[in-house]
Amino acid sequence: MRFNLGRGAAVVAAALCASAAWAGTASADPEWPTITTITASPDRVAPGASVTYTITVVPDLVSPSTPEPTVGGTVSLKDGSTPIPECQDVTVTNGSATCSAPATLPSGTHYVTAFYLGDEVFSASTSVNPAEVVVYNVASIVGSTAPNPVERLTPIVYTGIVDGIRLTSEGGAPAASYGTVAFEVDGQPIDSCQEQTLMLLTSSATCVTIAPATGGEHTLKVSYSGDAWSTPATHTSTFTVLAPAVSAPASMDFGSVEAGKVSQRSITLTNSGTLPVEVNGVDVTGPFAATSDSCKGKTLAVGATCAVVTTYTPSAVGAQSGSLTFDVGSGIGKRTTALTATGVAAPVPPAPTVTPPPPAPQPGGTFAPGKKPTLTVNAPSSSKPGATPTVQVPLSCPATEECDLSGQLTISTSAFARAAHSAAAGTTKIAHFSGVQVKAGGLKTVKLKLSKAFIKKAQKRGIRRIQATLTVTTVFGTGQQATTKQQVTVLIPKAPKRKAAAKVAPRFTG
Repeated sequence: MRFNLGRGAAVVAAALCASAAWAGTASADPEWPTITTITASPDRVAPGASVTYTITVVPDLVSPSTPEPTVGGTVSLKDGSTPIPECQDVTVTNGSATCSAPATLPSGTHYVTAFYLGDEVFSASTSVNPAEVVVYNVASIVGSTAPNPVERLTPIVYTGIVDGIRLTSEGGAPAASYGTVAFEVDGQPIDSCQEQTLMLLTSSATCVTIAPATGGEHTLKVSYSGDAWSTPATHTSTFTVLAPAVSAPASMDFGSVEAGKVSQRSITLTNSGTLPVEVNGVDVTGPFAATSDSCKGKTLAVGATCAVVTTYTPSAVGAQSGSLTFDVGSGIGKRTTALTATGVAAPVPPAPTVTPPPPAPQPGGTFAPGKKPTLTVNAPSSSKPGATPTVQVPLSCPATEECDLSGQLTISTSAFARAAHSAAAGTTKIAHFSGVQVKAGGLKTVKLKLSKAFIKKAQKRGIRRIQATLTVTTVFGTGQQATTKQQVTVLIPKAPKRKAAAKVAPRFTG
């Protein structure tokens, strides 16, 4: 709380101080006395706001016969007895000077005096009256809500507490006005709470009303209007309204479904509010049906869910619609999900596809037709080094396509066994060939090499005829393959006769 002297006493004090502070600053014998005045704009400001001072200095007692001279020199300002740093030795031009300076605390009325310093022509002078500048108190306000949280549509009290207001005016007389407080929620003014009187004992104002109907977080804004001595102020805070609320999909599409088939969807109801809610029932319309229901008769806690499994069975071709409605208590009412689907006719089954029989396999290369299936072994004389027994096999190719032939000549392993062991016989390869190219319808004789050991074994056992199997594998230009087998007879030559050892006549020596 600040008490100030009356204006008259302040003016007298300023003049006395000026006489002492500025004595002897002008010339010893000034020719022209002066009159100084000062004004301030604006004259009511917040702390730190800029104030512009205008000073006028004019000659006094000018002779009518003498033209009024122009005043020059400098002027300085004081806020009470404190010099204003920004307004010292300000140049006076043509009898006028200006300067600007920020308003300073303390709050209340400040008396700013101008001191003209004089010069060789004009005498010093002090402003006739000081400029009055009112510096506001910097007020602040804090808003609060009770109770918080609060249930929707129940009584609620909003409070704004103001700090930094001025409770007395100049000279100790009560201030004429202390300002008012206005309240708004979520940016909307509360009609009955726009100019609430500030209670001096608590420096606060209240607004008693009803909480919003919508649950969730809300914003309270309190605004202090300010008064003749204090600045306006605002403050925002949040509070929570408890309210039941549920959420469900606005729509659900089951897509296109063929006749005779079923499409299924699960539709969830969520307690999205801040109070428990009870689900009284569920209703489904249209070509839809609820096959599973965990909602009816259930009380959902905050954040809890329940679900209804719904199916669609086409009852017609084309777009179809229906709805799923939740009947919810706690004043919420019904929440509906629109259901849509499209019935599609079942497709006509396609005619059975007739698959043509695969083409008959193409015959491959074989033993030349018309040739006797007898292979005579050509066994060169054992006196020829590296000589190998051979047989010549005539091979032919079908007339339709060139072929690549490979194959082998095999005999039963029982060919050299005794009859008792013939049942367990297998096969053994005695010759083979590959990469034989035969033109379409052509004939080619292939010379096959046989093992000497095989020939000797047959000769040793006196076997002259052995039954063998000729296997021919054909690869055609198309990549198709064919395999043929044919029984042939292998003729083994007689073993060469051994030469008798030469007789050596006994030799006698006498």
